[in-house]
Amino acid sequence: MRIQARGTGVAGRRSSRKLTVCLTLFAPVGLGACNSLLEVTDPDLVVPEAISQSELFWGGAIGDFMDGVSSNGGMIVYVGMFTDEFELSGTFPTRLEVDERSIQDTNGTMEGAYRDLHAARVGAENAALLLTEEFGTDSRIGEMNNLAGFTYIYFGEVYCSGVPFGSSPVGGDFTQGTPATTDETFQLAMDRFDAALATADGSTTQQHLANIGKARAQLALGQFAAAASSVAGVPDDFVYLVRHDENAAGGDNGVYSQNVLQGRWTVADGEGTNGIAFRSAMDPRLEWELDPDEVGFDSETPLYRQLIFTSRNDDMPLASGLEARLIEAEAELDDGDFPAWLGILNQLRADAGMAGDLADPGTTDGRVRLHFDERAWWLYATGHRLGDLRRMIRHYGYAEDDVFPTGTHFKGSDYGNQVVFPIPEPETNNPNFTGCLNMSA
Repeated sequence: MRIQARGTGVAGRRSSRKLTVCLTLFAPVGLGACNSLLEVTDPDLVVPEAISQSELFWGGAIGDFMDGVSSNGGMIVYVGMFTDEFELSGTFPTRLEVDERSIQDTNGTMEGAYRDLHAARVGAENAALLLTEEFGTDSRIGEMNNLAGFTYIYFGEVYCSGVPFGSSPVGGDFTQGTPATTDETFQLAMDRFDAALATADGSTTQQHLANIGKARAQLALGQFAAAASSVAGVPDDFVYLVRHDENAAGGDNGVYSQNVLQGRWTVADGEGTNGIAFRSAMDPRLEWELDPDEVGFDSETPLYRQLIFTSRNDDMPLASGLEARLIEAEAELDDGDFPAWLGILNQLRADAGMAGDLADPGTTDGRVRLHFDERAWWLYATGHRLGDLRRMIRHYGYAEDDVFPTGTHFKGSDYGNQVVFPIPEPETNNPNFTGCLNMSA
């Protein structure tokens, strides 16, 4: 017997292809253009001279971004593990450290994730430079600035203060980076999003993406009114998806692969006292299933499969109009306009066909927790949760033990006290880096 929790789902979070990006190497030729179906002018799929170096870098940067953010080893899966979205049903000790919030700087798994995110950053920045040199103006330049901006978002939301950002321009000399504080990292993100707005070349897709990314950085800095202003023009139905394709090396949707396909993560439920009841609440925004005859990769943990992503090819939302409305709601909450705040949250629920309005809890703590609970449901497994929990500490005054999983881990050990990822030890090869500036939120 298979047990399932099903609901309406969330629009725009399945494998819709709208507003996706891909590198098209060739297009089918109409039959009228050929003298014979058997005549082949060039048997190669890609004619080398038909694509420039900058376009190759553009395509590579898209792949690198997917690898660093939403693949099997990308930021999204580790954010879910570190917070209360997933628990470990695998066997890797390095991943257990993530689930326990006790990551050592010698953790090889997390070293790879750190390197991949830097590769995505450098790749996008180099592609933007090369596209600018070749084309001058092109919406793909805005796209590369946007993807670079989101890598800084993840560095700011996920890592400790002090990440160094080196540069390695094509044809230039490598430059070692100097440590940037968390606030400086978010400012670097905003600089990239401003550059994206300036180079979008009329693309509303890139403009909306830049405005959501900029607002995400502004939220992290406590600039709530500015964040709401940034996303005011983003339509409700906007969604930008990171493309996945199982036929590409490392192209799997990381959440589906690690949870459903490999059984290494399982959907959590009230993890570590503070975690949200992602299973038992039976909220329609998170469908899940349990096959009682199957366990996780560790051969003992029940395997609860999320059903938001149902294929290795499912694309992942990077930014959406839904997120824009949640940002506006938080600005209303900060401003003390509680009817407007609650009205936005209830409108989102109504738009998704959810029955029943939320009631105002009537207290500051109740309102803040309700707001972040709603964000957790809407944005489950999209890489937002760690930034949200840190923001609850940074801007709303909560203690670490008030929001992160704490106490005894279900595998028998105790949770650690980390609220950020440490920078991996190999970064000490950079003479400018001597360790995290601090490990606080």
